[in-house]
Amino acid sequence: MNSTIYKMMTRILTTVLIGLVSIANAQTVTVISPTGDGGFENGTTFAANGWTQVITGTQYWRVGTRATGYTGSRGAYWGTSTSNTYTNTTAGRGHFYRNVTIPSGATNIVLSWSLKGNGESGYDRLLVYRSPTTITPTTSSPVSPSTTFSGATLLYTQTTFPISTYTTQSITLSGVAGTTFRIIFTWQNDGSVGTNPPAAVDNISLTYCPAPAANTGTASVCVGNTTTLSNIASGTWSSSNTSVATINTSGEVTGISAGTATITFTNSCGNIATTIITVNPAAGAVSVSGGGTFCAGISTTLTASGGSGGTIYYQNTTSNGTSTSLPSTSQLISTNGTYYFRARTSLGCWGTQGSATYNTTTPLPISGNTGAICPGSTMALTN
Repeated sequence: MNSTIYKMMTRILTTVLIGLVSIANAQTVTVISPTGDGGFENGTTFAANGWTQVITGTQYWRVGTRATGYTGSRGAYWGTSTSNTYTNTTAGRGHFYRNVTIPSGATNIVLSWSLKGNGESGYDRLLVYRSPTTITPTTSSPVSPSTTFSGATLLYTQTTFPISTYTTQSITLSGVAGTTFRIIFTWQNDGSVGTNPPAAVDNISLTYCPAPAANTGTASVCVGNTTTLSNIASGTWSSSNTSVATINTSGEVTGISAGTATITFTNSCGNIATTIITVNPAAGAVSVSGGGTFCAGISTTLTASGGSGGTIYYQNTTSNGTSTSLPSTSQLISTNGTYYFRARTSLGCWGTQGSATYNTTTPLPISGNTGAICPGSTMALTN
């Protein structure tokens, strides 16, 4: 397999893997993309990829193909227009940098890149800094072997020599959430010994986990009822007190008993958003008396009782009705059917309904002896 095909296959595989990672960890936000501006794939210059280079002499940071083994179409390297080499008898230093913004609440802020190259331990090496945006790198510092860069914080120093193939370097940044700052990649060498090639950098990545979005939805529910919470992110739900409220994977909360429970949403970065759910008690159960079977034309009064903590409402023949149009504990009934009463609290929580059935029947004629009957005697009647 020739090198061109190998590089193309490597590029495709890398893209697929990054896509799979993005799917699995959809909450991670990419600020610098290793397949775009951080891989120098947006153009043939630093400027085309959102970076600024600091140039001096003929040896400085360049974007191109001179450092073999890069991913994609090109990478960044220290050297000349024709090679990834440096003159180790002449002191040199240079930079490329860019500004980035990390929002408040962000966590797991990770800067990584692929590095290969040689140099000289403690003298000729790659350095990475973070600084305020007011600090503009120049070719006058840092002077090897010092790493002092006024106003900047040293994040990384190359300590392995040589790094023969591109190898991932990674650091976690702290104290930068809610700020805009400058990332600076620096090459420095003194004017004595050192071994080629100098540093080459590719696949720069800056990612973070955002602060979780707030949960949305109604934060109260009645015992026995459900309400749904949602979050724009993907993640998992849990309840602090499942004897009060439970929640399923879709965010549906079920009220179990009166009280409060903290519902927690955890996104794929491990960040959480919480909602305190109040479960309100239902009204007491209602019982209904007065039903039965009656002669046609005879009406009956149905009487509802119970419903503690609420107001009883007549629901007519609607089972588990929720009408509040007729608060009533008694109704005169003369039509066949099953009739329902149900109580509701001031917070809108309905209790268990009560019901009674009214039926009518037509009596059959009675036949038998006629006439008077003496007290204490009996008479046989048939129907």
